[in-house]
Amino acid sequence: MYVSRWHRDESINSVVRFVAIQDASHLPLYHVTLSLWMRYTGRDLFTIRLLSLLTGLLAVAVTHRLARATAGRGAALDAVLLTSFLAFFVFYTHQARMYALLALISPWVLWSYWKLQGAAKERAGRYWLSLLTSSVAIIYTHYFGFFLLVAIGVYHLLFASKNRRWLQISLALACAGLLFIPWTPYTLSILRSHHVPASEALSIGEAAAALVSIYANGQPAILLAAAALVMLRVKGLTRSQAYILTVAALVFALLLVANEFSALIIARRIRYTIAAGMLLIYSLAIALNMIPRWPLFRPLFMALWFALFILYWRSDAMYLYTNQLHQKQNTVPHYQNLLYEPSIEPRQSDFVVSFHQDTAINENKLLDYYGRRTGNWRGLIHIWNDASGNPQFLSTDTRYDSVPSMARWNFPLWLIYNPEETDLQAMLVFTDDFLTRFHSCGRYLETANTVIELYIKKSLPCQLLTADNPQALSYDNGTELANILVEPKAGVLDISLWWTNTFANKYAISIQLFDDQDLKAAQLDDVVGGDPLRGYSLALSALAPGDYTVKLILYDFETGSGQAGTIIADERPFERAVDVGRISISG
Repeated sequence: MYVSRWHRDESINSVVRFVAIQDASHLPLYHVTLSLWMRYTGRDLFTIRLLSLLTGLLAVAVTHRLARATAGRGAALDAVLLTSFLAFFVFYTHQARMYALLALISPWVLWSYWKLQGAAKERAGRYWLSLLTSSVAIIYTHYFGFFLLVAIGVYHLLFASKNRRWLQISLALACAGLLFIPWTPYTLSILRSHHVPASEALSIGEAAAALVSIYANGQPAILLAAAALVMLRVKGLTRSQAYILTVAALVFALLLVANEFSALIIARRIRYTIAAGMLLIYSLAIALNMIPRWPLFRPLFMALWFALFILYWRSDAMYLYTNQLHQKQNTVPHYQNLLYEPSIEPRQSDFVVSFHQDTAINENKLLDYYGRRTGNWRGLIHIWNDASGNPQFLSTDTRYDSVPSMARWNFPLWLIYNPEETDLQAMLVFTDDFLTRFHSCGRYLETANTVIELYIKKSLPCQLLTADNPQALSYDNGTELANILVEPKAGVLDISLWWTNTFANKYAISIQLFDDQDLKAAQLDDVVGGDPLRGYSLALSALAPGDYTVKLILYDFETGSGQAGTIIADERPFERAVDVGRISISG
């Protein structure tokens, strides 16, 4: 759920309330952060994901600070390199989710605790504020943040010196927990409804294997060898190194034990563990620096780590653990290409129509965002076949969600599909229904996994949409005409209009023909409705041979007053009538 994505202009209280009421399985900090971010950057998909990228970069920086404070310069360098090329972490630095934020707060909490516990003298107030703030932040970002705090608490209870500072740190951690009390009613409601299908639950062995695999770029032997090395060299550990390794072991054990009671770790949601799992990376950095003459081997190992990153990035395991498999992300059309391909410029009048042979799209995520929230087009229609081969429709506008409704699709259509997944010619709803009504006005993108074409009703010419020099008009009342074409054909005059903004049933148009004496020879009037594309035919058989000027007038339907505006091409204003073409009728 990406609730704050839709709340750019809402107050913080409104966003928090919305998260609590709609789905308290999420916590509000990320959504509040994203809402504030959107106030200044907008709701474009690139800028929304940019927040995660910047957060990920900060996570790497804080990782360096933590590793240097607890294990020295060499381990800090290794921790940065290992984190930067950990496929599981990198994936979430370009997703509009809270996991990059979780990966940032995790080392912040660990660093804040150690700066207080490991110091030989009293620390300034800012360190106490850092511990309290980071502790509250992690539990208001994701429920799995509690595992890290509990692990730190166990370490603090068992291994920290019991003195005045020990008590102060205990109180700080307790205060962080108390500050979560306002959210506990929502948490309890989620716990009561929490259910994981038995088929998805991982055993303790499966969960351990999955965790060790994803935080080692698919090669669990690396972490297992590191653990063995630490066991052999345990007596040589510094106090700060022992702190990181002990907390890592504790949080790992807590996750596995809790999973036995509540099935918390399932393959498609293993991303929840990222706050705790990053500790395995810090532990690996410490272990590597125990290898004799490690700096000589560092370039070779990091080259291997980078190669594993590349291999794991496209692996089936990565696809499973990042939930792409469950969400069928390889099957859904790549709608983002409509936003970022330079040659594609959808208008507010346009619909996007996508096809897939057998897969629907998520209504609350993909349909809602790409269909309603981007603001780049009017709506989205997705079409697929069910198990019986019957066409199914999902549309942002229920007026356009069936085969019969295609007769009312009076708007430009940006067709998008994945050719690796969908053979359009094998879908009868495309060949027998769609293609009988619409014709292509050009292919704008063709890649291995995305094809995008522009379609329009067969009764209208493609030039209406694709003209290099359209006759565009902008009216002072807000009405916008993207283009108008007039074409004489066999005794009739075909007139095609493309409205990109109208006020349905408030205004009307009058298309009038004037002869060379400036006398009106013919006229056609119609109310401007809500359809962006309109076509008319005006009979010419009764007109005398000669030259005629075609004029367009937009007027108020009730008062009859003509509307003024501007001709876009030369920024020339007009008061009422606009010349939109000239025709000749031969004798």
